[in-house]
Amino acid sequence: MVLTAMPNGKRPLGWGEGGAGNMFQTLVARINWNDVASHTGGVSSDGVYQIFDIPAGAFLTRCYFVVETLWVGSSATIRITESTGANVVMLSATDLSSGAMTAGSVFSAPTGDGSDVLSNVAGHADNFDTSARTINWKTGTAAFTAGVGVLIVEYGVIPQ
Repeated sequence: MVLTAMPNGKRPLGWGEGGAGNMFQTLVARINWNDVASHTGGVSSDGVYQIFDIPAGAFLTRCYFVVETLWVGSSATIRITESTGANVVMLSATDLSSGAMTAGSVFSAPTGDGSDVLSNVAGHADNFDTSARTINWKTGTAAFTAGVGVLIVEYGVIPQ
């Protein structure tokens, strides 16, 4: 493959140059119902629980929630909180309702139906941001009483 000179006279970075080989990352978090039990009271007064942060310059490629044991009692939304405070849904409360979160189930985005940030790039330009963002779990208005799962988020970082 021939690399073409960029307008500034430099050639583009390839794998292994300038850290480009490490641009894709994976975050993994085990989520226990005790940690996200209630919409009110406890650690969170609004039902929002911070799971992890993604760095500035990141774009999301995939998101999975793997159910280890049955979730009972509520629903959840996994979303991105932008630097502006706006929220963008990755996995919806319809997907993550207590009746749907049975042991062995795997929920993923992109779903392909356009309902999440990864399915509909034209409708969700928020997939990439130059500011750091937070991935969080929002519990429905009822309380969870059981359930364990693993959240896996894959993303890439554009070298700055």
